[in-house]
Amino acid sequence: MGDLFDDDFLQRLRKDYLKVLQGKGGNCPCCDRTGKYNAFSITKKNAQALIWIYYNGDEHGWVNTANNAPREFMRAKTFSNMRYWGLIEPYPNDDKEKRGSGYWRITNKGIKYLKGEMSLPHKAYIYNRTLMGYGDKEVLFTECFKEYFKLDETRRNNFNDRNSQ
Repeated sequence: MGDLFDDDFLQRLRKDYLKVLQGKGGNCPCCDRTGKYNAFSITKKNAQALIWIYYNGDEHGWVNTANNAPREFMRAKTFSNMRYWGLIEPYPNDDKEKRGSGYWRITNKGIKYLKGEMSLPHKAYIYNRTLMGYGDKEVLFTECFKEYFKLDETRRNNFNDRNSQ
């Protein structure tokens, strides 16, 4: 076994673990912590939340999502993942007892995206709340509202479900 403090040995461990993270995930060879890259997509709910933040911010754009956002956005809180694309930003939090202030605002990049002036990568790959990279496929804001799948229609057409007619 190699010297744990040898830079070459640590570099090999990091390189091997990076491959594990990019695949199905696994345990770190140093600390045994389980890790995996998580893929987040820009979804219809994210796009709706972006519109809501845009129209409900104060004169500086800040809105208290924790207290004022519609329940559908707060239930899963996936709207906050839009920070990985730079579409929204959190208000600085001075209270170390809390994870965040509860206030968010749309960024200039978010406004450009909302207005259809730019496209963004559809997927962001995150590890330990850190952006690791983006997917290749780009998506426009309006494409977030396309309907790709209708469960009732699929059931009715494929399974001859009498209850969904």
